[in-house]
Formats: sequence, C-alpha cells, structure tokens
Amino acid sequence: MSNPSNRTSMRGQLTLRGVVIGVLGCVIITASSAYTALKMGALPWPIIFAAVISLFFLKLMGNASLNEANVTHTIMSAGAMVAGGLAFTIPGAWMLGYADQISWLDMFIVALAGTILGLLATALIHRHFIVDAALEFPTGNAAAQTLRATEAGGKTGKQLFGSMAIAGIYSVLRDALGVVPSMLCTLNIPGVTFAIYNSPMLLSIGFLVGFAPVAFWFAGALLGNFGIIVGGTAVGLFDIVTAQGIVKSLGMGLMMGFGVAVVLKDILPQVAGIVRGLAADSSTDTDEQSLISGSLKLDAGIIGLGTAAIAVIVAIALDLGPVPAVIVTLFTFVTTIMSAQSCGQTGIDPMEIFGLIVMLIVAAFAQLAQVKLFFIAGIVAVACGLAGDVMNDFKAGAVLGTNPRAQWVGQAIGGIVGAWSLPPSWSRSSLPMVRTPLVPTRASLPRRQAWSPPWSRASRACRGSRAALSPASSCTGSAFRP
Repeated sequence: MSNPSNRTSMRGQLTLRGVVIGVLGCVIITASSAYTALKMGALPWPIIFAAVISLFFLKLMGNASLNEANVTHTIMSAGAMVAGGLAFTIPGAWMLGYADQISWLDMFIVALAGTILGLLATALIHRHFIVDAALEFPTGNAAAQTLRATEAGGKTGKQLFGSMAIAGIYSVLRDALGVVPSMLCTLNIPGVTFAIYNSPMLLSIGFLVGFAPVAFWFAGALLGNFGIIVGGTAVGLFDIVTAQGIVKSLGMGLMMGFGVAVVLKDILPQVAGIVRGLAADSSTDTDEQSLISGSLKLDAGIIGLGTAAIAVIVAIALDLGPVPAVIVTLFTFVTTIMSAQSCGQTGIDPMEIFGLIVMLIVAAFAQLAQVKLFFIAGIVAVACGLAGDVMNDFKAGAVLGTNPRAQWVGQAIGGIVGAWSLPPSWSRSSLPMVRTPLVPTRASLPRRQAWSPPWSRASRACRGSRAALSPASSCTGSAFRP
C-alpha cells in the first residue's frame, strides 16, 4: 500500500505550477543542450542555472519554498542529459553515412529506453550513494547552496554570487577575449598533449571533493600518460598508437571492473536487504525508501516489469534481438552505478564512454549492423547521463531536505518530456555542427566489415584533446562545466 507520510511530505514540493514551469524550461534547455553538445562536443551541467531560474519564476507567482524550487529545477534540467546521451553517440552513425537509416522513431525509442532504465536504476541506488556512502556530488551540492544563498542573501549570498561573477569574468577573459591562456605549462610530448587546464570550475571541484580523489585521479593520469605512453615507447615496448590504445582500454576496464565491484559489494547486499524486507510485512520505515510508488513491494514489481518491457521493446522496435537486448539492459544498470560514483566523486559524467563500453561488450557476443550498435551506445549514454543528473538532484535534495520521491517523479516527468521533444529538433542540417568524431569515416571501412572493438572510437575523441591531468581531458562529451 502507499505510504501516507510520503504522500503528505510531497505536498508543496511537487506542485502544478512547478510542473508547468519545469516542463516549459525542460523543452528549452533540452534543445539548447543538444545544440551545445553537437557544436562544442561538451555539455555543461544545467542544474545551477535551472535552480536559480526555477526559484525566480516561482517567486513571481507568489510564495515559494526552496524544496518546491528544487523539485521544479529537477524537472527543468532532466532533458539536458537525455540530449547529451544522444548527441555524444548517434552522430557517429551519421558520420559513417547511416543518417537515412535512423528515423525519428528510432531516436525516440533510444531516448525513452535510456530514460526509463536510468530512472529505474536511480530508484535502486539512491540510498546507497546519497545516504550510506554520502558522496559529495559537487554540482548538486553547489545547486543547493546556490538556492540557499538566493533565498537568504546576506554574507553567504554575497560570497557565492561574488565568486560566480569572478569565475564568469575570468572565463570571458579566457575564452572570448583571449587575455588569459586556456592552458598552462604546456609540453609537446609525442603521444601526450600535456597541460593544466586553466579552469575556475575545476578548481572549485578540487575544493569540494577533497584531496584523496584528486590525488588518485592525478596518479592515474601520470601512470597512463607518462608511465605507459612516454615510458613504454621510450624503452621500445610499443609504438605511440599502441600505447594510447592500451591506456584507453585499461581505463575502460578499470571503470567497468570498479562498477562490477560496487554492484557486488554494496548494491547486491542492499537489494538482498530489500528483498528480505519485502518477504515480511512492509513497515513505514522500509516504505519510506520507496521512490516510485510509496511501497517497496510495488516498486520491486514496477522495476522488474519496466526492465523486462524495455528489453522487449529494444529487441523488437530497434531490431537488436533478444541476447543483445538483455545484455544492454543488464549492463545499463552497472554503468549507471559507475556514472553515479563518478559524478559523486568528481562531478564528471563520461556517459559516452560507458556507452562505448557496453557497445563493445555487445559486439563481442552478437553480430549486429553498425547502426544498431550506435543505438546501444545511445541507450546506455542516455541512462548514465540521466542517472548523473538525478543523483546530483538527490544530493541537493538531501542538503535542503527535499522529499526524494518528489524529485524522482519530477525527474521522470522531465526525462520523458526531453525524450519526446528532442528527436523532432534533430535533422540532417545538424551534421555540420558535429564536432565529436567518435568514429572513422565510412570510406575507411569495408561495407560489410564486421564490427571490431577498436578503442580508437574513444581515443580519437580524446587524441589531441586538452590536459590529461584535468577533467577537460576526458573524452569529448563528458558532462562538465569548464
């Protein structure tokens, strides 16, 4: 049965006016995010902007609480990551000349499948990452503090908005006027474009996440770029291209292995506890963990049926077949966990990399047309992008005391609106805007060549990119704000 306390606590947070404002903003932000992702190959988190805009318009309509603004901005920002998931994957098929084989319906199914899988996954992992592990989620934390400062004003507000103004002016001087260099300490080393990205945003992430995560990140960059690429080529173990491929494949393998470890160590025991609770009579305490229906038993049924339904839909509607559909569905849950962990620790969501990982796994077990593999990457990227967005929103809600179920419902509304509104805005006229070459040109591949698992799809996106020692060096497409 539904939980009255949950239902009562949602009142005043998930409101009709908030839904209307959120949906209208979602359509606009989704379209602008698609353009930004296609044009620039990167996508800023829209959470803080959406939070401020939500509170502004709600206050124009009367009294508004921070929790209502938080839920409204959750709706408003959801479509942006759906746009990013498609923009960082599907254009690869266009570059191979498959644009005529991708219909509006195909893109809608990819977006909707990824959205629903992302929502179902976050309903399972919310408690672990927000309550138990209590990760930083710097973007979500910043959104909460921005809302607080906007509401309270005073010294806190002056500090926050003063620092925002300084960062904005600095970015204009760097990017628009060219007065401040974008990269510092640049070294021209064969196989490695080394520099420190001159970014106020990344500096702030260091403040928020602390020393230990940044130290491991730095160590990985040193080992991969200077240990394997520079050191390995210097002693003649391999050439530069091979070394770059080893680094990328090792990075993907470590990410996937870590995701599996989190599932085995943290998520499965939590699921087992939920199952034991479902075997007994549900209590108010356990039902308060429900994000979908207010009842854990009903949630379990919805998640199971929803997952099975998505597997059937992508198997039939996208012509993937049963085995690839099952693999995609299962590994999407693993990659959303990896995405949540990455966002929680660094504020970065390399959604397209997770899509590539699952795409290569499917390619190892099934022979599919190349265009179908891009559908797989798109589904996973959308799910991971949405998961990163909603987990940031959950963090903001944890700081402000917002009901997580109200946020989850808001995310579902925004995600579905984004999935519905995005595909019609895409056309072949978008092709000249694409700056994210994830694949080689079609001419370089035999027409019937079986899909091989080259890491070059990730490495080419990174090759020649900015500093390996900053988040800007992530493969193009990762959600971050420079």
